[in-house]
Amino acid sequence: MQRFITFYMKRFIVLCLTAMLALHAWAQTTFTVGHLKYTVTNSARHEVAVGATETKPVGNLTIPSTVKNNGVSCTVTSISDNGFNGCSELTSVSIPNSVTNIGCSAFRNCKILTTIVIPESVKSIGNSAFDGCSSLKSVNIPNSVSVISYNSFYGCKSISSITIPESVTIIEWGAFYMNGLKTITIPNSVKNIGASAFEYCDSLTSVVIGNSVKNIGERAFCNCHNLRSLCLGNSVEVIDKMAFWSSNLVSVTIPNSVTTIGDGAFSWCNLSSVNIGKSVANMGSGVFERSRRLRKITLNGENSNFVLEDGVLFNKDKTILILCPKGKTGTYKIPNTVKIIEYDAFGNCEYLTSVIIPNSVEEINTHAFYYCENLTSVNIPASVTRIGKGVFVGCTTATINCEVAEKPEEWESGWNDEYFEEYVAEGGKVVWGVK
Repeated sequence: MQRFITFYMKRFIVLCLTAMLALHAWAQTTFTVGHLKYTVTNSARHEVAVGATETKPVGNLTIPSTVKNNGVSCTVTSISDNGFNGCSELTSVSIPNSVTNIGCSAFRNCKILTTIVIPESVKSIGNSAFDGCSSLKSVNIPNSVSVISYNSFYGCKSISSITIPESVTIIEWGAFYMNGLKTITIPNSVKNIGASAFEYCDSLTSVVIGNSVKNIGERAFCNCHNLRSLCLGNSVEVIDKMAFWSSNLVSVTIPNSVTTIGDGAFSWCNLSSVNIGKSVANMGSGVFERSRRLRKITLNGENSNFVLEDGVLFNKDKTILILCPKGKTGTYKIPNTVKIIEYDAFGNCEYLTSVIIPNSVEEINTHAFYYCENLTSVNIPASVTRIGKGVFVGCTTATINCEVAEKPEEWESGWNDEYFEEYVAEGGKVVWGVK
């Protein structure tokens, strides 16, 4: 009896060891079927990721939902990181509804890929998944995806429209950089638009931003040169640096929810009017720089951080002159409460002929009078202790009367015209020691 038990115990142990070794070997397996390479991602559940072999697939590709390895049926649940990166002859891909994840750079630089079918089962799309797919004409983002990742659709120039589903809460850096999108609606589910998310979308003409977005990232819509229509949601709190730089916006209304507008957020735009909401407390440098057509600035009456006087924008104490509308004509006398003339404050005020600066002013910042082309005279009192670079660039007919006898050390080199050490522009001159 003892020998009988021992025999079967040994046999059982051998069978267990054999099964364990076979399972271990299977778990380590990367195997190929045709032009596709499969990698085991979960041995217990028999799940695999798929990608291309060195002999890359061409033309139309249908990825199977299951595949057999040594007689074991495996479920394809993900597209490998870099799985089809550089498959330059792939034209269309159909992904099965067994897949839940598309890996980083999965289809990067598939330059003639025109069509891809992404099932509703997909929950995540990795960084740069379709980066450089310049021929991709359309793509569906499933309603199960919550994050549109970094550079996901970077350089997809042929995509003219896309629907962002209500499941998405975050659009990350460069997600749609240099796309062919014509219009975009950000749904109410989205809370954050990352930096450069839609930068260089040159065909973009209209943007509607939903009512849950709190932050519009740095350069988010920068260089969208044909963007003319913008509707900002009522939850936006921060419009970051250069968010709409060099767009074609003709007017903008800053919602009452906005507290911060970053440097150059609307610079180099085609703005004719701006409406500033009641909660704006922080405005960066040159927010509306080079907006040559800006004629009207409106400030919400409940805003306690800024003041409008004669159409000119100041801080609440009127110690900082922030922005003069470009339509200001003739002579302008700066109030004697002002201590600082801000960056680009009078930039492109082409109808101004003279500016009177009081002796309360201590600082004139860079490009303060940039291209005031018809400015004929301006006085700089001895109270001014600091002047930035290129304050009078483009003021080719201006006489600059300085009360001090010579340039103070605190005035930057190139203070009057950053391109010349001395003011040599035709017709312009500096006169020292004027009382």
